[in-house]
Amino acid sequence: MLKRKLLRSLVISVLFLVLASTFFAEKPYKGIEINIAAFAGGPNGVISGVLYQHRDKWEDLTGAKLIISEVPYSAMYEKILTDLYTGAGRYDGFIAQAWFLGDYVSGDFVVPINDFMEDPSFPFWDTENVLPGVRSLLKWGENWYSPPFDCDQFVLWYRRDVLSDPRWQVQFKQEYGYDLPSPPKTIDQLIDVSSFFNNKDWNDDGKVENGISVFLKKGSLGGYFYGLAMTAPYSIMPGPEVDRFHNIYWFDPETMEPLFDLPGYVLGLEKLKELVSKGGSQSMLSWDLGESWNSFVSGNTVFAINTADIGSMAQGSESVRGNLGATPIPGSYKVWNREEDKWTELDEPNVAGNRLGANWQGMISSYCKHPEVVYHLFSYLADAQRLFEAAAAGWTGVDPTMYSHFLPPYGTASMEQYREEDWNPSDAQAYSNALYENITTTVTFIPYLRIRGTNEFSLAMDTAVNQYLTNQISAEQAARQIAKDWKRIIDSFDFESYREEYKTSINFGGIPTP
Repeated sequence: MLKRKLLRSLVISVLFLVLASTFFAEKPYKGIEINIAAFAGGPNGVISGVLYQHRDKWEDLTGAKLIISEVPYSAMYEKILTDLYTGAGRYDGFIAQAWFLGDYVSGDFVVPINDFMEDPSFPFWDTENVLPGVRSLLKWGENWYSPPFDCDQFVLWYRRDVLSDPRWQVQFKQEYGYDLPSPPKTIDQLIDVSSFFNNKDWNDDGKVENGISVFLKKGSLGGYFYGLAMTAPYSIMPGPEVDRFHNIYWFDPETMEPLFDLPGYVLGLEKLKELVSKGGSQSMLSWDLGESWNSFVSGNTVFAINTADIGSMAQGSESVRGNLGATPIPGSYKVWNREEDKWTELDEPNVAGNRLGANWQGMISSYCKHPEVVYHLFSYLADAQRLFEAAAAGWTGVDPTMYSHFLPPYGTASMEQYREEDWNPSDAQAYSNALYENITTTVTFIPYLRIRGTNEFSLAMDTAVNQYLTNQISAEQAARQIAKDWKRIIDSFDFESYREEYKTSINFGGIPTP
């Protein structure tokens, strides 16, 4: 009898432990609160909206409480770094711009996630599913710091229906002496075609439309992004690996001398000004990102050099949906060869892929008391299907990062997935192909700068390019000013450690990545 009671008690105790462990496993972080800083897009807007969208389900799954601290774009660098430098530790983690990773790593302000990634108790995301150009942004050296979340990039968007119209094909050839390219393969062709369509009623609505849309308002970083996009094809010498003279854009990796006052950069600035002055509305000089999006999506321009977000936005446009084309930004048949100090002619256009933009990624503060909880949140958001839905939705600011987000022949997504998100099939294919090619298959890439000082480098370049485009200084003066400002910033750091930081950032000695 006693044995039977003891056995029954033992069984009950075991069952209790099993049930208890199951209960606590389902709510592993009950009572823990984490505070995450993110771009202030609101509950239904860019970046922060993704956190709001998934907060309830994640809290229910883990038992933790998520506080979302919205921070304006212009204040993110200062607010986050102030929190880290002072040791205040207000934020347990943040979804911030990838170009600040050098600042975070150099100060030991962020937590490597390698150990968490090997722990099967956390939500799984497959590193092999993440594109190489995205993986390189999530790491510094051998350490991982972020799960995938976003991959920003600029491509050339265009209207397939307009470029394929026989009426315009005939008129263009009569005026320029060659067939209307669909799409343009070189920057010179892009200038010609944009100029041809600018100030024409090319959609027969009784109103005059424009050729191209870009955003160049001072402080919007448009001068920085378009300065990079237009100077890179003339300045980055392609090659099989990153060495002193190949696949280099910013600084000489041995001397750390800024390269921007060389002929390729000057010519690229001149081409940017020609494109803006001939191909579009001069109001672009005061446009921010949203205004440039609207100009193309509303059907007012044939082209836009812009972010991946346009693909999803176009699905709500009566004039653009079903007519969307996309391709990497056109290149150049000549590039300045630093090693030989002369122009080199190429057989194919030198197209430079890019990851221009913030490339938002979640990082864990070294002051966080519960880094495992923050990692759980970021890895939960990194689920391949969740990220696909976020990218396809159009309002999140999240863009494709994984092979499973891209359609064949490059990825494993299905057209049915895009149809379920209300995409036009031809638009989805154009979007998928262009984004993949831009960060994977182009001739060379603009190295993504993410070392200490990147914020200052970008602001200095944005200012000088804006001054040039508004006729305050010449292209040569702008190039010299940028090089001078960059040199001043470089000189504020220890030379040897800073050079190694730069080499690590650009994968010096390895294969080129955007």
